[in-house]
Amino acid sequence: MIQVTDDGKTIVCWHPEESFPYEHSLPYEDKSIRLNSSTLKVEIMEKGENIHHKMPINRLEMEELRAITFTNKHNWKR
Repeated sequence: MIQVTDDGKTIVCWHPEESFPYEHSLPYEDKSIRLNSSTLKVEIMEKGENIHHKMPINRLEMEELRAITFTNKHNWKR
């Protein structure tokens, strides 16, 4: 419901809460979805595995990381 005040300077809106049946709030169970088949999980696992892989950091990358984090160069040597 939308109303305008007598002086026309304010618009007032009232949004009554709609009823929502409890049955519609239950989770949807789909037996066809397999948990391990998600492409996103595979990508996350691959990225997570690469985090622990030690890649060499060149001098320029080390200087940039040092400047960004305000640390010394020894924190970024491997």
